Order: sequence, then C-alpha cells, then structure tokens
Amino acid sequence: MIDITSERQKEIIDNFMHKLPSIRPNVKEEVSVDLALDLYEKSVATEGFKATETYARILAKQGKNEKAINIYEQLILKYPQKSSYFANLIENLRKE
Repeated sequence: MIDITSERQKEIIDNFMHKLPSIRPNVKEEVSVDLALDLYEKSVATEGFKATETYARILAKQGKNEKAINIYEQLILKYPQKSSYFANLIENLRKE
C-alpha cells in the first residue's frame, strides 16, 4: 500500500527542485583598492562618519599624513582629555 501523502510530498519536492533557479557564485574581478582612501572619500559624503584613531593610524602608515592629521584634529575636538596625545602624534607626522 502506497502512502498518498508521502508520494504527494515527493512530487512537490521534485517539482520545486526542477524549477528552482540555479544559484551561481557572484564572481567579481579582483581589484586593488586603497581601502583607507575609499573609506575617507565616502566619509566626506556621509554625515555619520566617525573619525577613529585606528583610521588615522592606517592613513599615516600609508603615507597620507595630511589626512591622518585631519583625523587627529577631529579627535582632539571629540576627546579633549587626549588632546596632548593627539597633538604629539600630529607633531610627529609633520616632522616626517
């Protein structure tokens, strides 16, 4: 005796599997991107951008001292208790 319910379920599953569109991986060309610069450019257009010390360090390591200094100046305003620390980092960047 065949269980009609299980046969119907099998038919539904088979139909679904045959009609299901195949899923293909989204393959993009690998492009070398300067992530810090990309983030910086987006931040200028975005009001909710948060200047961070880490971001400034990334810019400095990439040799983008003026941009790093700009971020540190923003951080001085945001965290006045650390102003001498950020001022020292700015001074070191200007010496380079």
